[in-house]
Amino acid sequence: KAFYDSEKSIIYLPVPKRSNIKQREKILFELYRDEMNRNLDYFLEKCTYFVGKEPKEVKIRNMKNWGNCRKDKRVTLNLKLAKKPPICTEYVLIHEYMHMIAPNHSKRFYELVERVMPDYKIYRKLLKEE
Repeated sequence: KAFYDSEKSIIYLPVPKRSNIKQREKILFELYRDEMNRNLDYFLEKCTYFVGKEPKEVKIRNMKNWGNCRKDKRVTLNLKLAKKPPICTEYVLIHEYMHMIAPNHSKRFYELVERVMPDYKIYRKLLKEE
């Protein structure tokens, strides 16, 4: 099983000698999923408290964007958020939670996000960095 050494900032990815890219990616994604799940309950509680809304369900999966919120209040987070500082996961959750109040990216939507997270632009910028 893969693991992360935070002191050395190294990810150990034990894989079979003849493993292919897909097999290695699967092991790495399992590490990302474990990392995301470790703090998810904390972030969900915190965001629910600040936003005053709660999603019906939260999923973690590999996706192109950082997150989404469906009309039925189901939130999906990109498991690659595990590669970013934890505050980025919090920002994405707040962003998606706010879609339960304002379903688009209107001026009102960003005012709501800013009310809860005044420095959200810093984290949005971090997400754009590779």
